[in-house]
Amino acid sequence: MLKGGCPPPHRRLSAELTEALIARKRAMPGLRALLITDPVNTVYGGMESPHLRRLAAAGVEVVVTRLEPLRDSNPAWSGFWRLAVRPWGNRAGGCLANPFGPGRVTLRSWLSLLNFKANHRKVVAADASGRLRALVTSANPHDGSSAHSNVGIVFEGLAAQAVLETEQAVLDLSGYGGAPLCNEFVDAAAHVGGAADAEGLRIQVLTEGAIARAAEEMIGGAGRGDRLDLVMFYLADRGIVRALKSAARPCA
Repeated sequence: MLKGGCPPPHRRLSAELTEALIARKRAMPGLRALLITDPVNTVYGGMESPHLRRLAAAGVEVVVTRLEPLRDSNPAWSGFWRLAVRPWGNRAGGCLANPFGPGRVTLRSWLSLLNFKANHRKVVAADASGRLRALVTSANPHDGSSAHSNVGIVFEGLAAQAVLETEQAVLDLSGYGGAPLCNEFVDAAAHVGGAADAEGLRIQVLTEGAIARAAEEMIGGAGRGDRLDLVMFYLADRGIVRALKSAARPCA
C-alpha cells in the first residue's frame, strides 16, 4: 500500500510483456519464441487480442491451449455445451458485454466461460547463457493483477527440462504442429553438484493431480520435530486439508 492507504496503481503488464518479447525477437531474429496462452485471452474466440496479434506479427509463435480434452470441471453444464454449443464454434464480435473488460462478445463466449476450465500455468523456460533456466511463479501477466503479491522460483538443470516437457504436453494436447521444444541446453552431467546440491536443496516439478499426491505424501511423512513449509495458490483439496489437520494433531 502507498502512503495514505491508497492502493498502488495498476501496471500495464500485458503490454510490458508484449513489448519485451517483441523487442527481444527484433534484437535476435533467429530466436525461437513461443507463447502458450489460454483462450480466456480471446474470450473463448469472441474477441481478438491485440497483444496476441502483435506477437504473431513479430514472429512469436502463439498457441492457444485447447481445453476441450480436459476433464469437465462443471459436468452439469459441460455435457450440454459439448452437444449443443460447441459445434457452432465462435467468432469475434457480438452484442453482449465482455465479462473481463471493454468490448462486446457473443453469447457463445459466455456459455464457454461456464465450463470452468483454464490453462492457469505461469511458467517461463529460456536459454540463459547456454543453459536452460525456468521460472515458475504465481504471478499473472495481467494488468488487473499487477498489484498482487506473488512468489516465484528460478532454477536450472533437469528440473528446468521437466518444465519444457510439461509444456510440450500442452502443445501436443492443443494440436501444435511445430517442432518439439528442444533440450539442447540441458546437460545432465552438469546438473550433478552445483549450488542447489551444496545447500542441501532438492526440487521436483509436478503438475496436475501429481501435485496433490506428492503433497499428501510429504505431509504424511512428516514426524515430530520436522518443519513443513507449504505454499499453495489455493488450499481447497480436501485430501491435503485432511492431511494437514492430521499432522497438526498432538501425538498421543
